This record gives sequence, C-alpha cells and structure tokens, in this order.
Amino acid sequence: MEKTIYCSSYRTLIGRLRSARIERGLRQAQVAKMLKVSRQWLSRVEICQIRIDVLQLSSWCQVLGLNARDLVRELEEGR
Repeated sequence: MEKTIYCSSYRTLIGRLRSARIERGLRQAQVAKMLKVSRQWLSRVEICQIRIDVLQLSSWCQVLGLNARDLVRELEEGR
C-alpha cells in the first residue's frame, strides 16, 4: 500500500480543501489562524508534504463551511 500522501484520493481531498479556501477568498494565513496552526504547516498540507488526520479534516471543514462526511463520500464514490 502506498503512503497516503502519494495516493490520488488524498491529493483530491486536499485539492478540494484548497479550492474551497480560495473560492471563499481566504488566504492560508487566515485559515491557519482559525485552525490554530502555522501558515507553514497549512502550506505543507496543501502541497501534500504532510498528511492530516480525521480530526484535523473535521476542523478544516468546519472553518470552510464544508461537510466532512459529504467530502469523504464523494471520494468514496470517485467524484
């Protein structure tokens, strides 16, 4: 099994989070502040250098107004 940061599904998930951030007109620094993480950490996640866990995903979705269950369901369905 390949590492999840190299998995196309993980890259799709992170891409959706990044796209949602941009669509909402938010900068990395703003989202990082809301998540109480560094901008550098957020940047590394967005370029798939490090991975997030389910709790981080949930928090990130809350900040962006996304539904984590829907996001995961879309990945499972291959959308």
